Parts: sequence; structure tokens; C-alpha cells
Amino acid sequence: MLRHDMMRHFQLLRLTTSDEKTAAYLVELIGENVKIRLVVRSGNEVLDEG
Repeated sequence: MLRHDMMRHFQLLRLTTSDEKTAAYLVELIGENVKIRLVVRSGNEVLDEG
């Protein structure tokens, strides 16, 4: 849930900034957030893929 909220926050900030350096940094954060793997695994391959 925290990961989802962080992603939404980063995306909102990215859409509202006009500073290119800030925008680039936010794009980098969004990309890094996407790379984070889930810590908890259920053992169900279908559920764990999301």
C-alpha cells in the first residue's frame, strides 16, 4: 500500500512541476519504485506476479 501511495505521489508531483531537474529526478524515483520487488510472497504464482 505504501509503495502504491508513493508512486501516486511521485506521479502527481511530476505532473505539477515545471522545473526540468525536479521532473527528471521524479522520473528516476518512479523508475526505481517500479523495480522494487514485493517482500511478501503468497506462494501463488498468479497473485505474486502483480
